[in-house]
Amino acid sequence: MNWHTKPFVRLLLPFMGGILACGHFQTELTVLFIPLLISFGISFWLANSIQSFKYRWGFGVALTIFFFCLGYQICYYNNDSVHKNYFANHLTGEKDEILVGVVSDIPKYGKWTKIKLDIQTINRTNTRDEKFDGTIEALIETDSTKKQLKYGDLLAIPASNLKKIEPPKNPNSFNYKRYLYFQNIHYQCFIRKNNYKILKSDQGSYIATITNQLRFKFLAVLKKHIPKEEELAVSSALILGYKNDLNEKIRNAYAETGAMHVLAVSGLHVGIVYMILHFLLARIKSYKNSVRLIKLMISLLGIWFFVLITGSAPSVIRAAIMFSLITIGKHIDRDSYIYNTVATSAFFILVIDPYQLFQVGFQLSYLAVLGIIFFFNKIRRFILIKNDYINSIWEMTVVGIAAQITVIPISVFYFGKIPIYFWLTGFVVVFSAMIILTLGLLLFALEFTVPFLAYYVGVALNEVVSILNKFIYLIQELPYGVIDNISIGTTFLVLLYLTLLSAIFWLRFESKLWLKVASCILFASSIWYSIQQYQNYQTKEIIVYDAGRDNTIIDFIYNQKVISLINSTVDESKINFTTTGNRNAYGVNDIKTINLDSIDYYKNGVFIWQKPFIQFYDKKLLIVDSKIKNISDSKTEIDLVLMRKNAKIKVDELNQIVDFQQIIADNSNTYWNSNKWKEDCKNQKITFNDSKNGAIILPIKN
Repeated sequence: MNWHTKPFVRLLLPFMGGILACGHFQTELTVLFIPLLISFGISFWLANSIQSFKYRWGFGVALTIFFFCLGYQICYYNNDSVHKNYFANHLTGEKDEILVGVVSDIPKYGKWTKIKLDIQTINRTNTRDEKFDGTIEALIETDSTKKQLKYGDLLAIPASNLKKIEPPKNPNSFNYKRYLYFQNIHYQCFIRKNNYKILKSDQGSYIATITNQLRFKFLAVLKKHIPKEEELAVSSALILGYKNDLNEKIRNAYAETGAMHVLAVSGLHVGIVYMILHFLLARIKSYKNSVRLIKLMISLLGIWFFVLITGSAPSVIRAAIMFSLITIGKHIDRDSYIYNTVATSAFFILVIDPYQLFQVGFQLSYLAVLGIIFFFNKIRRFILIKNDYINSIWEMTVVGIAAQITVIPISVFYFGKIPIYFWLTGFVVVFSAMIILTLGLLLFALEFTVPFLAYYVGVALNEVVSILNKFIYLIQELPYGVIDNISIGTTFLVLLYLTLLSAIFWLRFESKLWLKVASCILFASSIWYSIQQYQNYQTKEIIVYDAGRDNTIIDFIYNQKVISLINSTVDESKINFTTTGNRNAYGVNDIKTINLDSIDYYKNGVFIWQKPFIQFYDKKLLIVDSKIKNISDSKTEIDLVLMRKNAKIKVDELNQIVDFQQIIADNSNTYWNSNKWKEDCKNQKITFNDSKNGAIILPIKN
């Protein structure tokens, strides 16, 4: 492979490898400083040696080792918590400690207002304030009597509320701790509405303050011209990247039709802005260097102004860097190798923030770009269309298909679903996004210059968004629109991408060897997946979930089916958040839900429910949520007793009625009751578990 046209690809691969290794181990490896220094010395010597060509392989090896070690070290030291001035390393546990920090993002409002707080100082009685750094996630009880929090507010909160973010308590559930770890957030706190104080306002960075003011000014313009709630939510998300007003209905509709990317301002939107600017500036016919330089500056300023008004999200910055490099390359008449341009943007982004590599948005956007670069022309040539308008429609459709080829495996890995009609929504969504973004930017310009014309642009914008929403809802209603509840592990994901990479090499080099390699890896992937499915089918477990306060969720898993016992008050979103990841991991395709308060008899081949008794295979369970009387003259043998709803019964009393081996207390009990049962069980040498400490998994032996 010729690396001369793509040097940054060569540097990026080992650099990413080092970041991935650090992200996995999450620990300091000082020993890597030795190969880092040695490989740098060898690379420098060989680069300046007379015999550099003869030993070019040694130069390549040394360079690879150097960038791997560099990636690891940069990633490790990007972690705020390892630095000396990280605030948490200086907390003493004193009751009077107060954390003072600035709200560093736009608050997300609800019952609890979620903010990111950049810590500046720790205040203590009779102690001089010291400067520290670090970021926490704070959830503050919303109070309608107080003014809403905003970016730049300086808050004082009690340090006693602070706690380390815990790992997930339910199997295969979303790892929120890891998610925040790669945003450099390691602590969070819950604060009651009367337990914090706003000290000052407008204490954020000057640029970010101006950016937010611009953003909300433009948001006010959209609110003025777009009266309907759903149309306003989609417009503000698509044009400004403001997603706080999107409700669950809209999110689900766009996600299930493969159009969710249009609501997250990213490379697509920056690309549209780039095309608009390129189209307008192309009307200026001049080859003077001064004019070309002015056109370059206008293009760059236009791209980065769009970044500012959309909140400078990482996804937008990534795309802006990429299109800025392309624009500069065109200006200096350098036909830059596109893969090298993409690698260059990724490299500099990861040098600044290596944690970006672990962000889903980063992975999806770069995979989509690579898919478009490689597959676009190959797919487009299948159908040659002479009509320019129809050909434009075909090319937009191909863009969506090309992007999905490289994105689908990782999308399934993260989201567990495949939208079947993505090819149908692709063209409409991209075309609509172009119109909506153009109308939106025109609306902003006219609102502050020719207001009476802005009215008509606002009407047009409202209609276009309304039509797009109706189309998305229509596609959502089509039968078999999404393949849901898919679960693939990391190993299978790697095998899929190795298969795809081998297929790409086959298409690129037209070598049958790569086709054979792709076939072998695909065959290995199929075997691996079949083994996983067989193991899932054989799995038989009882899982008592940590379902939050006052909730009970118990899954009886067998043969990729689930019988679930759930209390009547738990809402659907809580059930999905608690169980979906685990059910998908087991490939569950059949769910039977039973209300715990139901007295109806239910029986199938492996399960019997007759409140308060359950039998699952050979295991017998007793649900105790109130006082129970003697069931029979002799003690009934029970494998497991589940205590819920603070049942007013002692372990001694229970022991007189049934003969049991284990007690589980779920989240519907108070800590006081759970601890009392735990103490009694310890005295009587009975196994005790509490789902407040995490889900309890009880395997059933075949």
